[in-house]
Amino acid sequence: MRVLPALAGVVFALASAGAQPAGDVKSTIPADPQASRDVGRLVRHGDAAKDPAALLMAARISRQAGIDAAPGSRYSAAEILRRARAFAQGQPQWLALIDDEEKAGSRGSNQGPIPTPATLPAKAVDDHCIEFQGQQPARILARGDESSNLDLYVFDWMNRVVCEDEDDTDEMYCAFTPPSTSIFRIRIRNLGPANQYTLRHTGKFVSCASLR
Repeated sequence: MRVLPALAGVVFALASAGAQPAGDVKSTIPADPQASRDVGRLVRHGDAAKDPAALLMAARISRQAGIDAAPGSRYSAAEILRRARAFAQGQPQWLALIDDEEKAGSRGSNQGPIPTPATLPAKAVDDHCIEFQGQQPARILARGDESSNLDLYVFDWMNRVVCEDEDDTDEMYCAFTPPSTSIFRIRIRNLGPANQYTLRHTGKFVSCASLR
């Protein structure tokens, strides 16, 4: 992933975290079979980088997919959020998000749909528009079925690239903090044959007509 100068301090990649599933995660057969691997990858990165946003995303995926890790496990929701809170000390906007996720988990809430895989034809692109809250961490995670190379781009309302993940895999991650609440266009580009991918994020989907 190339880091754009304007956001150099807040954008990073997860390539070094690996993509193996969480070793002690026991799942209740989640709707998205990739969820356990995504949780494991985010947790390993979040712990290594002391990134509360990555851990928050892991906890949210775990809750939505119905993953049930052993109590006290590194991958249990309570432990993930406990570490996220420790890493977020002095950052009230992240602490508020952790509070919200803990409340959602205690209610058994399933905020937002579990992502449905989308098929991207050969050499094609998919655009999605997502609204992210200002001064809060924005995270985007996309994963294909290993059929081809996929790249990820994030554009702001002026069509400027604020984050991109270009490599020779179909696992993509972008992270940034918008200065104000805004809609961003998320583009997935397929460089090979048809690929089925899922897209997760910490914002909310909106109509792309809002950017016109």
